[in-house]
Amino acid sequence: DKSTLGVESSITPPAAETPSVLEVAGGPYLVYRNAGRIVRLGDPVATVAAGGPLATPVATSDGTLWVYRIDTGAVCELPRGAATPTCPAQLPAGHSGLLALADDRPVVLDVTADTLSPVSKDGLGEPVAIGVKLPATALVANTSVDGRLAVADPDRNQLHLIDTTGLGKDGRAGHPVSVDLPKDGRFSGPVATTHVVALVDETRNEVRTYDSHGTLKGTKKVPGGRPRLAHGQDDRVYVDS
Repeated sequence: DKSTLGVESSITPPAAETPSVLEVAGGPYLVYRNAGRIVRLGDPVATVAAGGPLATPVATSDGTLWVYRIDTGAVCELPRGAATPTCPAQLPAGHSGLLALADDRPVVLDVTADTLSPVSKDGLGEPVAIGVKLPATALVANTSVDGRLAVADPDRNQLHLIDTTGLGKDGRAGHPVSVDLPKDGRFSGPVATTHVVALVDETRNEVRTYDSHGTLKGTKKVPGGRPRLAHGQDDRVYVDS
């Protein structure tokens, strides 16, 4: 029998850059961070203007996409099926932020003030001091791991695991767990699942995995070119090389 597969429609990419891909209900989404454009490939298909350059996006399990505007400090959401983002939260002027999830809820890491705040439709919640000084080059994981959020410090080659259990409860964060990474390494990531956080050592073409206590669980050489990590909708980390 002849194949009945055929192209029903096509979308022209809104920018000549590699997008961040998020597999989530109502998606997948392609986020062109530099161009500030979001493409939803789910129903309804849409190309959405975010208004400016974006940090790495995150998406909750209900299909809501969250983005952070690098130029304005606005934290914006695009609910499943929506055509226009709304921006309920804002970092102070001059501050830099990164988005992540803690227990499937958006949080913003203020790398200028070294605080972590929950985000809701009413704005930013009470900030919690994270207990460690971060550089502007800090990299945050997509989601928390057993009550801790992984943050990589590429300047000092350290991995910090920040307590998130006090967020939104008027509590203080517990002491962070800090792990020294190989001093001659160059790292990207981190990407997390429910119980494990992974980083890429680009110097060795190696994936390193840790638990929420900072214990090294394993290392794996990756053949081919520079590995990239991605978080799948099945809560697994995938390696593209």
